[in-house]
Amino acid sequence: GHGGRVVTGGRVVADERYVAPTVVVNPRDDSALMCEEVFGPVIALRGVDDLDDAVRYVRRKPTPLALYVFTGSSATERRLLAQVPSGTACVNDVLIMFVNSDLPFAGLGPSGHGASHGRAMFDACSHARGVMTKGSGPVTRLLDVQALLRIAPYSSAKTSLIRWLLTNVPVALPARYGYHAAAACVLGATLRAALKQPTLASATSSALLCSLVSVGVYLVEHCL
Repeated sequence: GHGGRVVTGGRVVADERYVAPTVVVNPRDDSALMCEEVFGPVIALRGVDDLDDAVRYVRRKPTPLALYVFTGSSATERRLLAQVPSGTACVNDVLIMFVNSDLPFAGLGPSGHGASHGRAMFDACSHARGVMTKGSGPVTRLLDVQALLRIAPYSSAKTSLIRWLLTNVPVALPARYGYHAAAACVLGATLRAALKQPTLASATSSALLCSLVSVGVYLVEHCL
């Protein structure tokens, strides 16, 4: 048995597969009623001392598929939704979140994984393939700073620069900083031509200069 007190219902007719709507108060925590899913018109009510006790009790149990919050207090609503994990949640009603095709229907942890309904189902049943493409033209090769840095040989200067970048700059810079580097390259070449300065000794040093300009732009925008 469940060890609780039946306050209404309780009638079962096995031959007719009938179970009367039943409410059980304070059943034992180790009873099947409290440990297994109940696909029938039976609900268990357990008394708690306060909201803290309720949160602790639910969090000790496996993560539920659904959390139902009945309250007139917005503070209580926010706290329960924030502190009690669940697959789905509904406030002051039941089941209606399942029929909203715009809301993902999903379990969490022991109650399931993945999601169905609407875009969530499409994403769960799809594979997001990451594809990165690099050009093969001479301009791309000239400005391919990361390849110049990561491919041997490694001079002491290159090694020092790599260590500095890994320590001070996020690994993934937004794509626009590549455009900054290209713009810096064009601007530098224009200025050198205007001032009749000799070109840089090699494509490597030119690309490294562009890289430093790009990193400088990033640091100015995000760190100052």
